[in-house]
Amino acid sequence: MNSKLLRHHAPLGALFLIVLGLVAAGPLHTPAGYHAFADQRLLWGMPRAMDVLSNLPFLLVGLVGLVGVGRGRWLAAPVRWSMRAFFLAIMLTAAGSWWYHLQPDDVRIVWDRLPIALACGALLAAVMEECSSVRPPLGWLPTLLLASGASVALTSDALWLAPGDLRPYLALQLTLLVVVPLLQWRAGLAWSQRRLWLAAVGAYVLAKLLEVADAPVMHLTGMLSGHTLKHVFAALGAWLVWRAFRLRKLAGPAVEAGAGRPAAQWTMRGVSS
Repeated sequence: MNSKLLRHHAPLGALFLIVLGLVAAGPLHTPAGYHAFADQRLLWGMPRAMDVLSNLPFLLVGLVGLVGVGRGRWLAAPVRWSMRAFFLAIMLTAAGSWWYHLQPDDVRIVWDRLPIALACGALLAAVMEECSSVRPPLGWLPTLLLASGASVALTSDALWLAPGDLRPYLALQLTLLVVVPLLQWRAGLAWSQRRLWLAAVGAYVLAKLLEVADAPVMHLTGMLSGHTLKHVFAALGAWLVWRAFRLRKLAGPAVEAGAGRPAAQWTMRGVSS
């Protein structure tokens, strides 16, 4: 297979493998004891204070991004609205996670997952608007926000349909981490901008690993748990996304030489649909 053919089919192939893998895995549920976080310390009467307060970076990054996008004239309107929705969802992530960590249980975790899913959906919409000529009737943002909300609804044990199944929620995140970099590669976005996205992916992957290693990290540091650091690195990932879109304003959405024009029509001020 030549490189151009690989480049063209890589995003769809990766999506197919993600779906195939999750279908083969069968229903996935929240692990037993997930809500028993390693750091149970009180601060000013606040339970699990470090896991709660470590959500403040989400609030800060979301505010910086929301204000920074502003009118966002260097971005096409659908991309601009998607990025506004992304940073608003990042701010809501701070509130949802704060609420959940004050009293972790199966009910409150839905409000922790929902803004995360909406942030993923909004960011995926921004990339699809830029890198794909395909567009659903309602546009990518409403479509993916609805799909993101549905993915969280399916994680609830209260539903009779696929009760507590995490696979749609995980599929959304894996698409963002794996398929989106391939879409940007196919569209010919310059390496100077794609590398910031890959750095954001790396920060989020590290955040998920820290989440799994919650107690060992707490034992190793004696001060900070893996889950606390997860919040910090996930917020760092969101900040790197902002840097990537900020770079568009400074340098324009440069396209790799020889990559051909992407599906959407690049302009020096953004992408025209």
